[in-house]
Amino acid sequence: MEKRRLPGPARKAMPGRSASLPSSALTRKASSGDLLAKEEEYKRLNAELEAKTAELVRQAEEVMKGQEEMLSQPVSHIGIFAIVDDEKIREVVSSDGASFENKITKNKNKVGLKNIQGSRPSSAKKGRKLTSAKHKTIELHAADDVAVPEDFSNFSLEKTINKIEGQLEDGFSADVENEVMPSIGNEMGTEAQIRFLKAKLRVMQEELDRLAHEYNKKDDENDSLNNRVKEIEEECNKLKKTTSIQQTQIEKYKNLADEAYRKSDGLQQQVTSLQKDTTNQEKLTIDQLKTENKKLEKQKTELMTGFKKQLKLIDILKRQKMHMEAAKMLSFTEEEFIKALEWGN
Repeated sequence: MEKRRLPGPARKAMPGRSASLPSSALTRKASSGDLLAKEEEYKRLNAELEAKTAELVRQAEEVMKGQEEMLSQPVSHIGIFAIVDDEKIREVVSSDGASFENKITKNKNKVGLKNIQGSRPSSAKKGRKLTSAKHKTIELHAADDVAVPEDFSNFSLEKTINKIEGQLEDGFSADVENEVMPSIGNEMGTEAQIRFLKAKLRVMQEELDRLAHEYNKKDDENDSLNNRVKEIEEECNKLKKTTSIQQTQIEKYKNLADEAYRKSDGLQQQVTSLQKDTTNQEKLTIDQLKTENKKLEKQKTELMTGFKKQLKLIDILKRQKMHMEAAKMLSFTEEEFIKALEWGN
């Protein structure tokens, strides 16, 4: 939705909205939904505004009928009743105008509000001065229905009517004229028309100022929300990048853990195989040692047996030696004895 340029003093400095829309498709979808919702709300408020406008015109016509009756009264009473009727008009217009909150659309801004832009008072204070001056002028010129008070010199009824006629020639419907001045206004005096238009202009200008302020406020909120959305999107992108990096690291560590688990499983299988091989080797070694031990025991027994036989043989040989020595000694003695015997002979 494009920003519309607000008329006159109601236009305020509006912060520059960011030209770039959020890049996220979700944000664009949400913004489109908000715009559609606002459009539906404006249509509903437009219908309510038209109903209120019709009611306002009806009440204004009633007040004007009462004013015409007042104008037909003697001049001495006009000064007092003019003030009372003017206050009644302002109360009626203000009471209905105050209920126009949040009930205006772009079409109404283009048709109704734009038409009265050139004739608005410069400020609320000036409007109050004109009202008090108008009361004094009415008391002085109550009998002259066509006389224009000098304090209303800044207000151009012809200019307003020319604008309305120009809009009608450009293709606007006759409802615009009825919206500015009821059909019974043709039967009113110029001064009564001025009072009515002034009161309605003041109310509509206040409404325009309020709506302009609200529009600027909503626009500021929209800019703030757009900036917030951008910040959230940037933060979301950062978080996505961080999450992606962390996910990559998690996958990396997971792969390393899987590889370490596979290596651990392989090593465990190797350890189990080595344990089995070691157990089998130990069993074989023990069996071999037992066999060798048995062989050694057998050899030991055989050696002990041979050793005992050797000892017995040694004993036998010793005895044989002793016998041989004894025999030798006996042989020597016998020879000596024989020799002695022979020598003696």
